[in-house]
Amino acid sequence: MDEAAAMFSFLASSGALPKTHVFYEQVHSFCSRALGLVDDPLLPTLYFALTRFQSAIQFNSKPVASYLLTGRGKHGIGRHTQQTMHEFVETHNLSFLSPRTVVRNAPPGHFSSGVIKEDVELCIKMCIEKECLSIKNLLVQGYLCCVSTDEMAIKPALEYSAMHRSIVGLVDPEHISYEDVETLAAASNEEVVKYLVEHEFVTQAREVRVASLDDKVDFPIGVFYGGNKGGEVHIQSLFDKIINVTERCLNCLKEDTNCVFYCENCFANKEVDEKCSEAGYVNWHPLLRPCEACLRDGQVCTRLIPIAWSTDCDPKQKSFMNTMLNSRDKYPYHVPIPDCPHNIKSVRSSEFWHWIDINGFLINVRLLLLLRRESDEMKKSVTLKALRNKDRMDVETAVEIHRQKVQDNITENLLATTLIPELEFKNWKRNGSGTLEYPVGIAFLPKYSKLFVTDRLRHAVLMADVHCPVNVSLIAGGVEPGYSNGHGRKAKFRNPAGIVATDDLLYICDQGNSKIRVVNIRSLFCHASQIPSDEDHSDNNDDDCATRRVRQVRIEDLVLTSENDVPGLQSPFALCASKTPELSLFVSDVNLHKVFRISDIQRIEEDMHGLIKELATFGRSSVLLSLSITNDNRRLLIGDSGEILSGIHICDVGDGHLIRTVSGISGPTGIAVTDAGNVFVSSGREHSIYYFRETEFVEGDNRPLKIYGGDRPGHCDGT
Repeated sequence: MDEAAAMFSFLASSGALPKTHVFYEQVHSFCSRALGLVDDPLLPTLYFALTRFQSAIQFNSKPVASYLLTGRGKHGIGRHTQQTMHEFVETHNLSFLSPRTVVRNAPPGHFSSGVIKEDVELCIKMCIEKECLSIKNLLVQGYLCCVSTDEMAIKPALEYSAMHRSIVGLVDPEHISYEDVETLAAASNEEVVKYLVEHEFVTQAREVRVASLDDKVDFPIGVFYGGNKGGEVHIQSLFDKIINVTERCLNCLKEDTNCVFYCENCFANKEVDEKCSEAGYVNWHPLLRPCEACLRDGQVCTRLIPIAWSTDCDPKQKSFMNTMLNSRDKYPYHVPIPDCPHNIKSVRSSEFWHWIDINGFLINVRLLLLLRRESDEMKKSVTLKALRNKDRMDVETAVEIHRQKVQDNITENLLATTLIPELEFKNWKRNGSGTLEYPVGIAFLPKYSKLFVTDRLRHAVLMADVHCPVNVSLIAGGVEPGYSNGHGRKAKFRNPAGIVATDDLLYICDQGNSKIRVVNIRSLFCHASQIPSDEDHSDNNDDDCATRRVRQVRIEDLVLTSENDVPGLQSPFALCASKTPELSLFVSDVNLHKVFRISDIQRIEEDMHGLIKELATFGRSSVLLSLSITNDNRRLLIGDSGEILSGIHICDVGDGHLIRTVSGISGPTGIAVTDAGNVFVSSGREHSIYYFRETEFVEGDNRPLKIYGGDRPGHCDGT
């Protein structure tokens, strides 16, 4: 008789362990149910103490205890299903002692970076036990799996590890020994601070997991500790270390040797070469080839086949994904994919941040939020949480805004909403109430979905992304009024006004300095490796081309020359550009009451040059505050806010001949012509926006239509 059974028999027969004791009832219940002698409905009657005990801990115990008392079900079928004796014993145990759980199989935690080969070996054995999806022939048993890596932020700190009896928390060295601590303890405070500054702290833990493609096995096999630094080369190094261990077979893992089964020559030629044929290989594809050791010993090569690598979507991972896809000789069957959460986040972010087209309507979450306030049907169709989500991580928004009811309730009426400052998300730091003080000029760059705004009182140029909420960045000036060229905030403006945006350059009327300034914005959008390194750069100690540098715009003057005796600019205000491949600028001067044309804009040596020509002259009472050009580049629209003759002058682009003046708009301060031929004019005196078709306005005699605003100033979003 087993020793435990004999002792239990003695305690029970002697009366020391009464039959009403909860332990006796638990043993009796367990054995009788395992042998199928008692039906479940009779348990409360037969085992009174055990039933009371189970009721007492029912809502206080975790599955750790409940699995022991009530079972965990037969592989999802249910715990009341008829089970054999062996199945009952297996399913009634503490949860962490189940042979299929990660808790039982997982080794103790460790503070050393790398993949643990014992865990890979255990993972292979679990795949064998569960008969996971595999590729097999007479020589190879390969279990198809996906290797996934994910980063988790760690608060940088030095801590004592009782397991290793050392201080951990640095990237290198990973462990500070007792002798090193004694040396630091004897050093001065300055030396200790210098040591900590020179050694990078661990701020991230990159977990490595292996999951079989049929999802029967999902197991952690390693972790890599590191800091925030590192680019594509660093990620490639980590991936190579992971693959070096996960692709080893069971025999090579036990012997701790390299597992060689890939032949570059065979893979390139798609046939077994002479050397491999002599060694005994019959397949050229690496998935079907045993390793050299197993082939030599005549054993089946049992290993994992990580055909997919799932990872998050940081720029360094994306760069290495492209490298992997373009290096099939080195990574013949590995396919990189963004993991599911980041795929969902990408969809979520794109729907939330960018403007999208739904049934011909340009829609943004902000506009849907505005519609929800004014439409009861929209309130029923989409939740407020989905539209006001601040952290942009709720995937419900991407689903809700594409519902048919939401699309059906999108109104055809025009909508007005405020982008700057942010009114919905009160704590949005990059778009607060004081972001703009006196915006004058605005230009939109569709290529990058960016708005550029000049602020007259801040003497600055700002950039805003057309997102929700909008992020606003100061890119030039903004410190104090003055005049100086340079980079970013080191440059100075005085009352900047009109602005024009091209792919790489901004042209700005610097009214207070009587100049046209040029802002090079290429560094804001190009790859970091293309930014020249100078004294204003900040490396992140990368070895690859993804070295981060300070992205500052460069500001310079547009040097103007003339063939005739053209007066110099005194107070340039409005600015627009032609819509032809050869760029021409049109600028108004409020002091000279003239409009000038600037052509032949090009860089000569170190400076930007342009040829200026007087195009049109107006009366001394005119105040030329806005300019725009028609789509056919034949007509120039000039907004005149003068007291005597206020309206829109239509002039010929070639010779400046005045075709006609359209009245009916008092104090036009801004004109915009869309590619579809729609013209919008803002009126500073009437606090309104007017609309008309380009052909009707230029060629006909129709009056513009007021679409926004009223006679009184105010601020209110709506339809």
